Amino acid sequence: MISREEICRLFGQLLAQRRAEAKLSQDALAKAVGLTRTSITDIERGRQPVNLHTLYVMADILRLEVADLLPFLPSKSIASPIPREQLQKLSTRERKDLDRLGSKDFNWLAKIARSKPPKAR
Repeated sequence: MISREEICRLFGQLLAQRRAEAKLSQDALAKAVGLTRTSITDIERGRQPVNLHTLYVMADILRLEVADLLPFLPSKSIASPIPREQLQKLSTRERKDLDRLGSKDFNWLAKIARSKPPKAR
């Protein structure tokens, strides 16, 4: 089972990524949410958990679905063969599709994801 600390760390990384993509500073997000910049820093570093209502406010401010702020952990395996950075870039629909795969198809897809593209001639 994944720990609370790990969930907070993964959430914080994803929040920082989504905030940067939205071109918002920590200070701007903090003011919009009603928190301090230090709180946003602590959340992004995984040191401070987020209340459910704050999660919804953050998603609204970033113009995202709440699910787009939740770190993805495939139900097939916590130690996924697909790097988390790749999994977190997937859309909500792609995550659901991946979760529906059988273990054989999941492992095949993971093998493809790890392989390097052929060199251009």
